[in-house]
Amino acid sequence: MLCKLHTQPLLQPFHELLRKGVTWEWTDECEQVFVPGKPQLTAGTVLVPYDKKWNLIPACDTPPYGVRTVISHEMDVGEEHPIAFPQEPSLR
Repeated sequence: MLCKLHTQPLLQPFHELLRKGVTWEWTDECEQVFVPGKPQLTAGTVLVPYDKKWNLIPACDTPPYGVRTVISHEMDVGEEHPIAFPQEPSLR
């Protein structure tokens, strides 16, 4: 399952900035999304460090604004914790 923070349409202003041919412009909408989201992204509960003892789980999602991926670890109790959100800019 993809991290809800990563796949939320709420983050679409950021995804739009990555689209091919789009001029970078930090808008009030970007700021409104960034301010409450920053503590969640930097908290230790969002990303965990890679550890070779845990299984890796790749996943992807295709929202209307690009392809998003997440690589997670499967922990002892079956929980998934993301270790990375690799992504390519949208080609649309």
